[in-house]
Amino acid sequence: MPPQPMMMPVPEFSAQTLIAGVSAVMQAIQTWLAYRSVRQSSQKFDAAEIEARRSEEVAREADIVQNLVPPDILESLTKRAKKCWTKYKKILDSEGEYLPDDVDEATKAVKSCICRELKRIRELNVFLPDGILRKWWNEYCTQI
Repeated sequence: MPPQPMMMPVPEFSAQTLIAGVSAVMQAIQTWLAYRSVRQSSQKFDAAEIEARRSEEVAREADIVQNLVPPDILESLTKRAKKCWTKYKKILDSEGEYLPDDVDEATKAVKSCICRELKRIRELNVFLPDGILRKWWNEYCTQI
């Protein structure tokens, strides 16, 4: 078996962080809606985030985003989006502390938050590149 390439550390507020987080939230939301299980949703979040950080497609999408969005703006919007998905993840990790209606409300809130940040990218560039961010926009932001 050939040696696996070492993963380079990803800056905390990079385009790759943004895309991996959005991917993780999308998977968690889809799991929540399908199974209404915070445990399964939390596990799906973790697995999707790890997978996205290793994905070549995400790396390519991140390169495009980094070329579209000035670094200071990218850092700022990634920080805001990360705060939102971190709150959502805490709710998913607090099994038994929240009622399903609370999780539904948190789901709406995280969708709105990420849509606001993606809207900022669209306002700068008129479009989102193909990939996870565009998939999120088409899935959730056109409904809000």
